[in-house]
Amino acid sequence: MAAPKLSEEEKVYRKKVTDLIQSMWGEDANWKLLTAQLKNIMKEYKLTHKDVYAVLKYCIYYEQIVNDKNYGLGQFFPKYIEPTINFIEKISCAKEKAADMKEILPIKVKKYRPQRKIKDDLTFD
Repeated sequence: MAAPKLSEEEKVYRKKVTDLIQSMWGEDANWKLLTAQLKNIMKEYKLTHKDVYAVLKYCIYYEQIVNDKNYGLGQFFPKYIEPTINFIEKISCAKEKAADMKEILPIKVKKYRPQRKIKDDLTFD
């Protein structure tokens, strides 16, 4: 059974996922285990490479989960799939609200100089 052809976008995200895994596990990564887990996770939870990348990035950068190198991808999936989806929805909602905001008009300010009166009868004793 041949693997289905990936589109250009999927290839880009597959590369991002493998680069992120490489940065997380370092040079000692067990690629046989990790790729098998990745394939099973994507199949079981119906995720794309883009979704997997989003979950891993969310765990590292937003939840600041410390990667335990003795475990595989199971420490992130399925626990962080739902929070990642909620996070992405909140971001897209915030982007829509920001796009709906009208442009802020600049406020014109006049320069003010008070008239100073000099008093001649002041003495400094």
